[in-house]
Amino acid sequence: MSQAQGASVSACPNCGIGLPDHSAIATDAQKQIEDLQAQVRLLTQKATNAVDRWADYEDEIQELKAQNARTSEEAARAETSSPNRSSYLPVQNRLSSFLARKSTPNLKNPAPPNTPSATDLAAALTREQALRQAADKKLDEASGELEELSAQLFMQANEMVATERKARAKLEERVAVLESRDGEKRKRLERLEGAVARIERGDERVRRFETDTFTSRPCGRLQTLVKSGVRRYVRICTSGGVWKFRRQKRDMDMGHTHPDTPEYFPSQFRYNEVSPTFSELPTITLEVPDFEPWINELWHDFLIEPTPYLVASAISYLGFVLLVSRYHSAVWQLLCFMFRFVPWDEDLGLG
Repeated sequence: MSQAQGASVSACPNCGIGLPDHSAIATDAQKQIEDLQAQVRLLTQKATNAVDRWADYEDEIQELKAQNARTSEEAARAETSSPNRSSYLPVQNRLSSFLARKSTPNLKNPAPPNTPSATDLAAALTREQALRQAADKKLDEASGELEELSAQLFMQANEMVATERKARAKLEERVAVLESRDGEKRKRLERLEGAVARIERGDERVRRFETDTFTSRPCGRLQTLVKSGVRRYVRICTSGGVWKFRRQKRDMDMGHTHPDTPEYFPSQFRYNEVSPTFSELPTITLEVPDFEPWINELWHDFLIEPTPYLVASAISYLGFVLLVSRYHSAVWQLLCFMFRFVPWDEDLGLG
């Protein structure tokens, strides 16, 4: 645990979260494994030396046993051969008998050989047995220590391997989480880039709309329609009741232009007398599209004979115009927001 706490901490390059440096832990574990292997080799060498000494002791014991057997055999031979020699000595005369008697003690009392006795051999054997037992005991102790160290080494190695596997699993899980976050960030970035592109396209459309509305057509479409309607009314009033558009023939064929008729419609064109106010006004030649006669018709009917329907329509249109003129800035901001932030390309299938 101290090694793990003492290990240096590195930072993730993507998110900056601190991660433990497992290379230092692995280096310390490798050093511990090498130290334990060196201890195992030393203990193995000690055990080998003890076994060699044990074999040497056994060889010495065998040699001592053989030497003891040889010395005991030689002593038995000497004891059996000395009476035979004294009995065969000649006793013919005194001189020879004297010489024989004199030489016999010399043969009986030779210099004792420098050989160990049985007690010494027994003591040496006992000592060798004690040494052998001590060597066996040391060998057993060394074997037990070797087994304990081997078991500890394997346990530590297993623990280190398990720790490394857990750390690797955590790192892999962390990497998977970071990769998933990177994928999500990439998708968000792509969506933001698409939104920015849509905003840029919306800005371009707004700029083109502003350019088309305020630069090329400074009056605006509504103002143009109002002016064209007024001019059309003035031209109709000053032209002596001659209508110059496509519905003229249809309205003349219908003929229901008087309020007393049962099929009278207020929205139809009527040929009334021109007011003396507009009799002196000049005719304004103006080309208008085909959808503007309806507006002119409503305007004419509202001025000549206003009906509830026409009054309600006029009030609605007037209220709409007043609302737009009062809150034109808010309406303009709403339009800009819609052009910028609404994904028109995706909705219309143009993306």
